Amino acid sequence: MKECVGNENHRMIMLQKNEIPGILRPETQYLDGIAGFGYDTEGLISLAQWCKTRELREGDLQWILQGMLNIWKEGDAYLLAPGSFCLLPDQIWLEPGKRQVKLCVRQRGECDWQKAMQELGRFLLEAIDYKEEECVKLAYEFYHISRKETLIPMDFQELLFNRNYTVITEEPELERSTRYDHWIRVEASRMELNQKESRELRKKEERKKQRFREILAGLAAILILFALYQSGF
Repeated sequence: MKECVGNENHRMIMLQKNEIPGILRPETQYLDGIAGFGYDTEGLISLAQWCKTRELREGDLQWILQGMLNIWKEGDAYLLAPGSFCLLPDQIWLEPGKRQVKLCVRQRGECDWQKAMQELGRFLLEAIDYKEEECVKLAYEFYHISRKETLIPMDFQELLFNRNYTVITEEPELERSTRYDHWIRVEASRMELNQKESRELRKKEERKKQRFREILAGLAAILILFALYQSGF
């Protein structure tokens, strides 16, 4: 990822002089003889690309979100607000083997952090494994929190540590002009359907076990009667 701008950028110079955990260090690069800054992402994979190869499970979601939260905490000591980071799914860098997240810092200004979290929440809802109930609840709660009127990083910390889930409801305020129209309702229905199917499977298994117990009881009764017959009782 190479994004070069003029080098009179105090934020980038500060990052070059400090190694901050989870934050990629900008490198001075030259494009057509003009000095600028870029990030070396060799050996890393973006969240967007990684999600093309797999569905996120609860463990994946936990370390990714926790990694981002840790970076925001580290950045705060260097006056880097959460909106100072590049937060699109194709700009969030991962080292899956080590379960590490790496973020790039915007070279100037801040993004709309709350909007970025809402967009990330939508992305995660499409990327998760819906067969894993805990993963579904975590992703939905992340999205639910992101839509708070006032959002701070600590809101996500409480979710990751305490796992206090709210009831999943339809979000009528979701913009109807987007491709996510009615998305929340559809996915909630799908989760309910999966839960219903699981309940039906458990009922079938229980009925099988009951029949098996009845057969065993019948065989036991026959064996007892046969034993009594043999003994001449």
